[in-house]
Amino acid sequence: MLRGLAATGYRFVNEMLVLNKNFFPKGILPASVVPDVVDTVAVADKRGEFNVYEAFPIQNPWTKYTEIPYTDLSMWEKADRFVTLAYRSSMRYQTFGLLYDDILNDEDPMIIEALNRLPEEVRRAREKRLARAFDLSVNQKRLPREQWTKPEDDVAYLRPYVLWVRSEMEELDSENLKREDFLPFFRVSPEDYETGKAFKQRYID
Repeated sequence: MLRGLAATGYRFVNEMLVLNKNFFPKGILPASVVPDVVDTVAVADKRGEFNVYEAFPIQNPWTKYTEIPYTDLSMWEKADRFVTLAYRSSMRYQTFGLLYDDILNDEDPMIIEALNRLPEEVRRAREKRLARAFDLSVNQKRLPREQWTKPEDDVAYLRPYVLWVRSEMEELDSENLKREDFLPFFRVSPEDYETGKAFKQRYID
């Protein structure tokens, strides 16, 4: 139970840091904890006019610990490294050869649109990993340990596209939605907003 609560809390903090760099006031958390995320930038008029990974760079929390020698870490960074790698191991997706972005909720409208924008070769590679993981899970098997996904190979390939989609939706909301389209916050849930009237008025080319 405690491990589940800790994982939920860690996931919440990580998502807030990734999707909103200004969620915490300056100075509350050390720079080593904050993922390398830039603020929302202007989106091109046509797809392919910019590199989405440069416009919306995301670094997984464990990536920096694969690049910095353990002896060069501060006491805080060593503790953060232990918690970060323990949290990653607790999800166990790496035992199936998956990446973290492979296990994002692919029923979420933003992620569906982000998947549609992925380059063909990236999408095919994702589908192969998921098919292999499904086969292993059905047969109650795991990959040999040497084939597990290493932290340095576990890169964020999908979340930059999710941020791209989100920035477009926010821009379209500001242009198309009127004040009366929004219900008071106590009468609508986040799920309603993502699938209800406000969401249906978003048009993404």
